[in-house]
Amino acid sequence: MFEEKIAPLCKYLEDEIKNKLIKQDHIATGKLRESIKSIVRKTATGYLIEGKAEGYGKYVDSGRRPGGKRVPISVLLSWIQVKGIPLNGKKAIDVAWAIQRKIYQNGIPTNGDKEKIGFVTKTLGENEGRIKGDIATALGNEFTVDLHNLIWDVQKRL
Repeated sequence: MFEEKIAPLCKYLEDEIKNKLIKQDHIATGKLRESIKSIVRKTATGYLIEGKAEGYGKYVDSGRRPGGKRVPISVLLSWIQVKGIPLNGKKAIDVAWAIQRKIYQNGIPTNGDKEKIGFVTKTLGENEGRIKGDIATALGNEFTVDLHNLIWDVQKRL
């Protein structure tokens, strides 16, 4: 069965994506890292290998453009707590507003460091050869898979 044959690849990609997230220093609570899962589903036309994660993962992967939607203050207040920044009350709110303004002006990452984005897209790109090979092996070479277009589509959507 395809799902069983492709499971090692899915586990490998989950681990690599989690490792890239750690290398990019995006671990605050570990919630995003622990939410990263892959699911293989049979569809009417074949199989779908789908990655799942917390909704905010797309912002961690692609960043935020300057002038875009503002990060909610409640999220920033939670982040301040998780990071152990010793603020509370009005001071914490003031800092959250300042962070929000900085993100709005500069985007995320605020310093423009491109190494801090793409934990999913870079991992998929770096492993394209292995992905193609493992899928071809799992399918028993019965189908031709144009994975380059699939990876490009995933990167474009994120």
